[in-house]
Amino acid sequence: NIAYAEEGYGLGLSEKDWVYPNSSSWGGNYSPQNQITKDNVDQLELKWLFPTHSKRVAPEAIRSANIASGVFTPPIVKDGRVFLATNYNRLYAIDAKTGRQLWFWDYDIIDYEEELSRLPLVPWSARFHGIRYWDKEDVILVNGFVCDFMAIDAETGTMKWRVKDTCL
Repeated sequence: NIAYAEEGYGLGLSEKDWVYPNSSSWGGNYSPQNQITKDNVDQLELKWLFPTHSKRVAPEAIRSANIASGVFTPPIVKDGRVFLATNYNRLYAIDAKTGRQLWFWDYDIIDYEEELSRLPLVPWSARFHGIRYWDKEDVILVNGFVCDFMAIDAETGTMKWRVKDTCL
């Protein structure tokens, strides 16, 4: 993986961006960044905190599922914005300098009962596995809970498009 990263393949890194969870499009957990070292780590300081809401703000069907509040997946950073997705599929855009919320998007676009009656899955068998940034369309790709994924406009937080029935 180190040789792969040294060649620059798949890296979504710059001095200001971190667009791939786990460093690269292959998720190798290697980063060539070296600004933080054992000699300066004690000089790090907290600039801001961003409180995510509990799953009580999620749509009712998600609240009834056994999904934890909080965030288990890594954020991504692009052009001074931090994109963070909660376990209950709320996507936030945050100003990286100030910690101010720019927008949020909720996964409330479907009729869960209808989807679960026609799809070959056990309710809530799909779990949230993180987000991806797609430069070509300037969107955040977010997977859903019912065999779908969405492209959310990185500037506005509106859904550009949705792909359904990926389980069929």
